[in-house]
Amino acid sequence: MKLSNNNAIAITNILSGMKLNKIPDKNIKSILLWNYVTLRKIARDANDDTQEIIKKFQEDWRESISPVRTLREENKPVVGFDDYLAAEKDANEAISAIMEKEIDANIRPIELEGFIDAIDDEDISFEQVALFKDYGLIK
Repeated sequence: MKLSNNNAIAITNILSGMKLNKIPDKNIKSILLWNYVTLRKIARDANDDTQEIIKKFQEDWRESISPVRTLREENKPVVGFDDYLAAEKDANEAISAIMEKEIDANIRPIELEGFIDAIDDEDISFEQVALFKDYGLIK
């Protein structure tokens, strides 16, 4: 199943809130755990790549960050920092590209009925269930 890093992160966050000890079916628990670990690795790799870009930007532009931040906080135009603004734009575009990148994930789907049984006591929204369905976690 292909999904973006953004969606892998969103699904990982949802799965991380589920309580394994409240899932009675061992097969469903195993599949959800497999999916979580698989997607968590994808999410972690995307986060590491993003943090690398941020760290590099902060190192390269250390002296300009504070004055630009001050101008923005005071709602003043950021004048005289054209190179900084171009580098910031490039860094943001690189981060967006990482988050939008499509990744192949070895997702193991479960039946909707089994999923409903697994989340019986969980607080999960219709939108989250739809996200799981859209990306193959639920058949």
